[in-house]
Amino acid sequence: MSLTTNDGFIIETHDTRRAGDGDKITRWIVLALDETEALGLLKAEMPDLDHRIVASGDDIRAQARRLGIEPGTYRQTDMTGLSPQSDR
Repeated sequence: MSLTTNDGFIIETHDTRRAGDGDKITRWIVLALDETEALGLLKAEMPDLDHRIVASGDDIRAQARRLGIEPGTYRQTDMTGLSPQSDR
């Protein structure tokens, strides 16, 4: 699956380290130049976790900008990918 290289991305982080509890999934909205930079931002701070791009596009870029996310940064979101919870 190839995603377009817009600068708005939704990335899911899966934490499989918690035995017996199943995966803990965290969703992020990321504003980056491309897929590589978007994934790299999260991998740099959380290298032991599995990060996957689940969506990208102009609508995500527009939402990130409305939320005040700066290029090269990300913010945790609720599961809809629209409500901010914390900045990075």
